[in-house]
Parts: sequence; C-alpha cells; structure tokens
Amino acid sequence: MGTCQPGERRRGEGSAPAPLKRSYFPVVGVGALAKREDRKGAMDWTAVGFWLGLLVPVVSYVLYPFSVIALGRFARRPPATSKLTWPSISVVIAAHNEENSISRAVRSILNQRYPGPMSVIVGLDGCTDGTADALASIDDPRLTVLDLPRAGKATTDNRLVKASDGEVVVTTSAGSEFGDGALARLVEPFRDPRVGCSTGVFRPRPDGTDSGQGEGLYWRFEYAVMEAESRLGLLAMASGTALAFRRAMFHEIPIDSDADVVVAPTIALQGGRVVHVPAAIVFDDGPSSFGFVLRSRRRMALRALPATVALVPRLIAAGRIGPAIGLVAHKVFRWLTPVAAIIWLISSAAILARPSSPYAPPVVAVLAAIALVGSLSLLDGRLRGAVVSLALAQLAFGLALVDVLRGRRARMWTREPE
Repeated sequence: MGTCQPGERRRGEGSAPAPLKRSYFPVVGVGALAKREDRKGAMDWTAVGFWLGLLVPVVSYVLYPFSVIALGRFARRPPATSKLTWPSISVVIAAHNEENSISRAVRSILNQRYPGPMSVIVGLDGCTDGTADALASIDDPRLTVLDLPRAGKATTDNRLVKASDGEVVVTTSAGSEFGDGALARLVEPFRDPRVGCSTGVFRPRPDGTDSGQGEGLYWRFEYAVMEAESRLGLLAMASGTALAFRRAMFHEIPIDSDADVVVAPTIALQGGRVVHVPAAIVFDDGPSSFGFVLRSRRRMALRALPATVALVPRLIAAGRIGPAIGLVAHKVFRWLTPVAAIIWLISSAAILARPSSPYAPPVVAVLAAIALVGSLSLLDGRLRGAVVSLALAQLAFGLALVDVLRGRRARMWTREPE
C-alpha cells in the first residue's frame, strides 16, 4: 500500500463536508414544524405544541375578529323589504323568584311603541316569592301570566313559545329593561321574509366596578364582531336578553341548553338569515363582582358547548359553511383556549429549558407582551376589568370543559342576590 504525499488524498476519500449552520429563526408553519427533526431524528414536539397552543387563542381573539370587522366594513346589509306589514309579536319572559325586577321588565316592554299587535307572556318557573304579586299589580290586557312548576329556563321557554300566538317571538330576561324604541328596532328586520332571527345589544347597567366596566368593554367588542358577522352572513349566535325569531322556525330548546345558544344556529340551519341590530339596546344587571363573572361564564359555557359542537357538523352538512365557520372561530376556539394555553405553557417551559433552542426568543416575546398588557391594565380601570374578565373567562371555560367531560349539565338557574 502506497503512502500519501503531503497534500494528496487516498482514492475514494473526499473532503469532510462543511458543518451546516444552525438557523436561529423558527420555522413558521405547523406542517414544517412536524417535519423538523432534532439531532436524534425525533420530532420537535415542543415547537409543535408552542405554535398550536398559540394558534387557537390568536385565531379566536385576534385574527378572526379583526379580519371579520375589517371585511364587514366593505359588506352591505341586504336591502330590507319595507313594503311588508309589521308582524304580530309575543314577548316571553321566564322568571324564577324575580320579585325585585319583574315589574320593571314587563312595564318597559308594555311602554314600547310597537306598530303591530303585541302580547307579553310571563312564565313563573316555580316561583316561591312575590313575583306573582308584582305582576298582579300590572293592569294591562296584553299581559298573560302562566304559573308553571319548577322545570328550568329551557323547559319554561319551550312552554311559553308554545303558548304564544305571535308571528315573531321575542325573548328577554326578567331583569331586563328595553331602551326607547328597542322593541320595534329588534323586530323591524322581520318585515323582510328572508330574516329568521334577530339579536340586539345587551348593555350592563353601569355600577362603577372594575368587573362591570370590564364586561362593558368585552361586550362592545363582541357586538362589533357580531355586527360584522351579520353583514357577511356568518352570524349564528344571539344575545338571550334581546332575541327575536319566527315562531314557525322554532325548534324546542334542549333542557340543558338555552335559547341564545340554539335558536340562531337552528334558524341558520333552515336557511334563515340571522341579523344583528345594534340600535336595539336592552339593559340588564351586569356582574357585581369578578366571582359573578366566573360563575356566570362557567354556567353559560356549560349550557352552550355540547349543543354548539353538535350543531356545527349539521350546518356543514347543510351547506351553511359561513355560520359554521363563525361558530367554530368565534365560540368553539374560545372554549378550547384553556387547553391550548396549557399546551403552550408546557411546550414553552420545555423550550426555555434549552436556552439554545431557536424557539426561545418567540417564547420570551409572547411572555413580554403578556407582561406589558398586565402592566398597562394597572393604570386603567376599564382595561384592568377587561383583562381580569378575560382571564376569568379562560378559567371558566376550562372548568366548563371539565364539567362536560364529567357529564355534568346546568338545567336550573337562580338569579344571585345583589
């Protein structure tokens, strides 16, 4: 075997390949992340978890709402048919021990100037206080009171709709108070036969608390999104405080759900338009404390989640893709945000445990952004209330998910004392 002279190489030997430079910029895109391998050839699940955990809340709270609002500015409402007459309406209220508020709610409706025939039906859901006496003091032939056994709000609403005779049914809460002209504005879209459901604006009564101000800010944002969804044909949700629908398109509400959960998507499923009416303002009591926010959001999510998840595939099968997308991005993704947050935190902790990871800078950037928002909220009561309410909502959604998995349902509800 010969020897090599200086500078020569043995036959078959090549120069060693130059080492690859490691990129310190994360690869964007879940598909690319799934293919990325570390030195041992294993999939980098921490990167996948980081981006997937971030994707769900960003889509639901940022990308979807702001995209919809931007697109909604260029969309016009379909022209209404103003030649049709005003439909007859029945306003229904389910009440359980509402002696302190029921009279105000009913009188605010009876004092509305509605151009067509109107009736008001109150269902006493097993009341044991002075609710019946409060209603007895109202002398108006348009008012009917049904004394019913305790069965829960959904069952009571079903009975009230069955007892009604209006072409359009309006539902509201026993603590509500309609603003001037709100009832006529809420019903006016039904002069167009294509409209099957309309929803107005719930506005908390101002109380000066951080929780109340935070909820007010939250609902203003929600209604901006709903108005845009309405213009784009994506709306399939409604506010139970100001909800109207065609009685002929009504399907019974499941006993463990609520009218504001199932009525709008059910009507969208039948091809009816669901419209948002920002001028139809109805006042009701806002949250008296952050604890109230937690309990009410948990209850609402528990009543909404199973029914909504069941309705989405039906909307897709019926070709109602727009409302299905709206429900998934606007509602389902929000309910899944606590799960996504846990995945993101675990993945981020694993990433930060490896300081050389290319995903460490994005983790630090997200944490810094969260810290900045938290710091700014300390300077403004409304922002502080909104941030705390948002955080409590995630906790409530997480608890509701656990409730659903455990088979728990919410069928009864009693208004909390002030």
